[in-house]
Amino acid sequence: MPSVGVPRRLVVWLGLALLILYSIWLGGPYLRSIAVRDAAVTTWLHVANSPIAGLVAGPVPVGGRIGADGRIFTVTNPRADSAALARARADLEQAKARVASLTGIAGQIETLVATRASVASDYAATFKRNMDVYVAGLTDDVALSRRRLELERTEAQRMSAVAASGGASQSAVEAATSRVADLERAVVTTQSKLDQAVRNRRAADQGLFFLDDGSDGSTAQRTLEDARLDLQRARADLANAHTDVEAAQRVADEAARLFGQERAANAEGLPGGTVWSQMVSHGAAVEPGAPAAAWVDCRVLLVDTPLSDVELSLLRPGLPAVVVLEGERSSRRGTVLLLRGAAATLGPRDLAALAKGRRPGLGQALVTLEGTPADEESCPIGRAACVHFPDVTVLDIVRSRLRW
Repeated sequence: MPSVGVPRRLVVWLGLALLILYSIWLGGPYLRSIAVRDAAVTTWLHVANSPIAGLVAGPVPVGGRIGADGRIFTVTNPRADSAALARARADLEQAKARVASLTGIAGQIETLVATRASVASDYAATFKRNMDVYVAGLTDDVALSRRRLELERTEAQRMSAVAASGGASQSAVEAATSRVADLERAVVTTQSKLDQAVRNRRAADQGLFFLDDGSDGSTAQRTLEDARLDLQRARADLANAHTDVEAAQRVADEAARLFGQERAANAEGLPGGTVWSQMVSHGAAVEPGAPAAAWVDCRVLLVDTPLSDVELSLLRPGLPAVVVLEGERSSRRGTVLLLRGAAATLGPRDLAALAKGRRPGLGQALVTLEGTPADEESCPIGRAACVHFPDVTVLDIVRSRLRW
């Protein structure tokens, strides 16, 4: 019996030792990260590309701050084509010249309209005065003719009575009757002229001027209307010319803007950011879209934390983290922002610095870090850090691995 008990105790001790070694192997990365501080402070890396082809001028030096205008460097192109701008400006000058010409023509026509309007007004006033005199004269003629007609009728009647008594010849009676007939025709003719003159006078008040023979005497009015039509056409052409000038001005402004962009343009970043690296120097030739500089925003601090996939499975975005930077005694609070498995970690194209503990087979947790005003000045990107997740322990890692 004693010989059987010893092997059993040995098996138990060996099993316990293997379990402890396995637990240490599983929790080793976690314990090593706390002791070695294999995480690193980082932030997002932004690349500034060349906006146009040309030569680099006035780049912000590495480590320099981006100004309020956001300029990192300027690209100038002394060979920018100015033909489109020259054509646009020529079209604008031509449109302006047409406006000036039409303005002069419209002014001359306005003067002509004013002159013809004065002539037409004088003609109308004179015509009406003449018609008033003419009507008055015809009225007097009709009145006199009627009185003579009455006298001749009385004389004819008297001669007829005398002839009946034998005191006058028949020829005298016929002569008197003939004079009455002539006066009646004269009265009718004069009355007709008077009626026509009255109608012409009334028509003159409406702008229609008819002469005695029935012809139109509105030559001055017609020439005035023709001038007014010409003035309306000139004003319409002038309005269209002004519209053409406005359109040509917009084209010229746009051509100037495009020429300015082709001649000089700035590669820009976030104001207050820090230039992280420069791929080109002052005077270097660049092509459009070529990467020329990288910049970071030191106000946004992250911690790149390498983790095993087992520990990564126990985390989720939003969990708290405790971060201690190398050289600091006090800890800082952080929050899990992003988790990436070992096969899809973010590299130097996305992050300004990578953790020194990064190696194949490890996942990645990006932790946001509460920055301080001093951090903005010193920009601690690349410093080593230790990250501890209070919600995850070694026991949790072992249990997750063993699926307990």
